[in-house]
Amino acid sequence: MCPPQNRMTKNLNWKPINPPRNLRPDELAIVNKLLSAAFPGQGDLVQQIKSTKVISECQCGCPSIGLKVLDQGAKPAEVHKSVPVEAQVPPMAEFKLSTHVLLHVDSKGFLDELEFYRDDGENRLIKIPDPESLELIVLPE
Repeated sequence: MCPPQNRMTKNLNWKPINPPRNLRPDELAIVNKLLSAAFPGQGDLVQQIKSTKVISECQCGCPSIGLKVLDQGAKPAEVHKSVPVEAQVPPMAEFKLSTHVLLHVDSKGFLDELEFYRDDGENRLIKIPDPESLELIVLPE
């Protein structure tokens, strides 16, 4: 599993993207699928994605990305958890283990990271899954 993105400690496993880039279509499709679930703050996160850019990429081999909402006027989401929604991709023939996708929100209520990991912690072979294969999970408060 890749270490969490932490701009305060300048985690060396995250490569900054300068200038920030748009989310690729496959990344955006995953985020939109995650944001289709109902949870507190979901509507505000849907609005934030319109001005969200990728500011870093994990270098461990997984497709995890760091996010930043660029709209200074964007409304913070009042989420109850730093990971308000996640998803699981059931085991596939090539991996035999589940892949997980987590959408992180920072302490101020803004989109922060899209994380991918496998149950065995082996990330080099993770591919961005088909959004239709995601089983959405919203944990109770």
